[in-house]
Amino acid sequence: MLKIYEDIINEVISRLEQVEDEVSIGKSAIHELRNEWRERLIEYTQSEWDGERMRRRDSEQGYHGYERLSEGPAHAFGGKPTTAKDPGMFEDYGSSDVSSGDSEIIGTKGSTGNCMVCLYVKVNMSKGKWKCTFKQGFISIGNIDFVFNSAQGELEW
Repeated sequence: MLKIYEDIINEVISRLEQVEDEVSIGKSAIHELRNEWRERLIEYTQSEWDGERMRRRDSEQGYHGYERLSEGPAHAFGGKPTTAKDPGMFEDYGSSDVSSGDSEIIGTKGSTGNCMVCLYVKVNMSKGKWKCTFKQGFISIGNIDFVFNSAQGELEW
């Protein structure tokens, strides 16, 4: 699956380099975009791998942060609860500045949530909506990836 993403990223970058003068994007911005996409792709696949490894370990040892109950005699509450907790599990978030603007969020590295990478064919504005036609891309929604050859959508801004 990683190869598909790499091919799509390379295709988008090569098309951007071909029409570089028309869209007024510099080579450095194009290469920065490619590097950022690759970093996020590596981050995403690494987190999937870590999550799978954690699930496997948890199924062997019990739930994360708790002991697996022994197979000894059954008591009313059978087993001892652990006092271990995940770091940051009970942090105090009351002291953080809630009124911070979106400018702090922009440019932060981390989970992007849902993501779409594709080529656009056409974008029109009609009756207050943007009508878009896309081709050759993928959409990542949660932990599920969808690859598509062509797609259409309407956006309201």
